[in-house]
Amino acid sequence: GPAGVRTLLQEAGPPARACADQLREPSTRACAMPPFTSSTEAVERTGGSSSWAVPDAITLAKDLAAAFIASTALSIPVTIIDKAVVENATGANTLGASMRTALVKLLTTPHKFLTSREYFVVHGVYTATYLAANWTDSVCEASSRSNKIPKLASTTLVNLGAAASKDRIFGIWFSGKPPAPFPLVSWSLFFVRDLGTMATAFSLPPAISQSMVERDYSPSTAKYVSQIAPVMAIQWLTVPLHLIAYDLYVHKLGSGRTASDRLAFLRQKYTETVGARSMRIFPAFGLGGLGNTWLRNALLGKPQE
Repeated sequence: GPAGVRTLLQEAGPPARACADQLREPSTRACAMPPFTSSTEAVERTGGSSSWAVPDAITLAKDLAAAFIASTALSIPVTIIDKAVVENATGANTLGASMRTALVKLLTTPHKFLTSREYFVVHGVYTATYLAANWTDSVCEASSRSNKIPKLASTTLVNLGAAASKDRIFGIWFSGKPPAPFPLVSWSLFFVRDLGTMATAFSLPPAISQSMVERDYSPSTAKYVSQIAPVMAIQWLTVPLHLIAYDLYVHKLGSGRTASDRLAFLRQKYTETVGARSMRIFPAFGLGGLGNTWLRNALLGKPQE
């Protein structure tokens, strides 16, 4: 009965006792219970794990330093190779002659090489990519969240835009042709090329590494090989996109260049371009990626993996 209800409410805590007091006197008012708050709303109000946290400025600065330093070394071979590939693809120079010219410049006047416009562009691409990875790691660590999906998204978006822009700029600078608008179809081919590279770089290494460890390879060897081998292999599929993108810049659609002409161009440049672009994988995905991780851990006082 009502007496029993009042007894239970008295024992249930302050909000319920308020209702019990109302039951002692006849009233049409309903008991004023506190509004319901979901656990998600409570966490958001108290700044718990559902909120994103911003790392301190020192951590962000160290992330930037690691990305910048790691990019400094790897950008040297990547600049030489990327410029040579563009000059070879557009007919401005041969692959070997372009590389020799760049190496002579690096060895005889290193200050001119390291302050060249092409080196600055390549350095900027990898600094931006590694910085996106580092800042994503720091934000996720500060927020106690997994970094897998955010890191994949941030690095892919940054690298897609930066790498395609770099290749467009190199095409305009080093094709030996008067500067002209870069075709939209060439932009699209660069994006598809880099999507394939990034998807391969992130999706295949875990499975390959695990398989190698199961076959008694050391974890360090498995980790390195699994990062490098898939990206080198995908070059056999993406190099045609790379070459056709430049061919479309030099010989626009409607210029009279036939499909058979473009296929002949592909056959002529394909193998040597695959070799050159595979060579650049070692510094870009090996020296640079592992170096950036090592430097970040060292600067932040984290144990090395």
